[in-house]
Amino acid sequence: MKLNLYRLSLILWVVLPVSLKMVAHDLGVTRVEIYEQDQGQYVLTAKLPIDPAYEEQLPELPDGFQFTKEPVVTRQEMSMIIRYEFSTLTSVVTDGVIVLPWKREGAFVKALRLDGTIETHYYRGGIKGINLPLGLLTGNPQSAVSSGRHYFELGVEHILMGWDHLAFVLALCFIASGWRLFKLISVFTIGHSITLGLATLGLVNVPVPPVEACIALSIVFVARDALINPKPCHGFAIVLIFGLLHGLGFASALSEVGIGRNELIVGLLTFNLGVEVGQLLFVLGIMLLIRIAGSYSMPFQATFRLFAAYVIGALGIYWFIERVIGFSGII
Repeated sequence: MKLNLYRLSLILWVVLPVSLKMVAHDLGVTRVEIYEQDQGQYVLTAKLPIDPAYEEQLPELPDGFQFTKEPVVTRQEMSMIIRYEFSTLTSVVTDGVIVLPWKREGAFVKALRLDGTIETHYYRGGIKGINLPLGLLTGNPQSAVSSGRHYFELGVEHILMGWDHLAFVLALCFIASGWRLFKLISVFTIGHSITLGLATLGLVNVPVPPVEACIALSIVFVARDALINPKPCHGFAIVLIFGLLHGLGFASALSEVGIGRNELIVGLLTFNLGVEVGQLLFVLGIMLLIRIAGSYSMPFQATFRLFAAYVIGALGIYWFIERVIGFSGII
């Protein structure tokens, strides 16, 4: 069944309103820096999405601490940085906790101590906010197990909420099955694991916007393949190349969250493991849906596959155009 402009335009009208919410994936992680400017004088900065509600919510300081200046807000294109200054007249309470009130998944915290050393850790959000222990400035490092668990959860969350990556994997599920699908997914995994590692270690550094546009094109390619031929004509090398591209996308998300030098290996391995577990859960879910669809008549199966391929392709086209416009400045 050939692709035609009428069907494509119809699908675009359906998916574009949804895709507007899917393009910019926010992991929900706040980047925080805290340091002791002088004895008992502290500075805390937080990078947050632009939202007036965040500006109004002040961190909750431990007893004996008080703000010394009004917060300073610096707005960027897609985010804002809020700077807080506070102090104490007593000695630092090592078990004191600063409560960051924002409803976020967590905070990646970089602490600069008076002796010049740097501590970096990830803290998970809770019902009341994110608890940031002042002990981070004096000692009391987070365990590798706890740190690894947090990065693993981030990896699972990123793949399950990374709509462009899921669209690519979904298209693979429609162009292959059984052992061939397993091999395609494995090759894709090898590809994105390589570039995720290289980029996180600083061995590969490429501009993110063009990479995101190429990721969108890869989605269009596999969606077209699913439309014109259930048995893809391309080899595993193409999927490997696409995997390398998607790995750079994963790396950009991880770098946006941040990963400390003392957590580099643990964070990289567990984040990547989380991505793989999330991807596996998604593939198993899709295989179950395809199996359920297989119990219906052949016309229904063909319509189901056709509609899904059109949706995937339409999303890929939109994301490509939107991302090219974003970094080229055409509009």
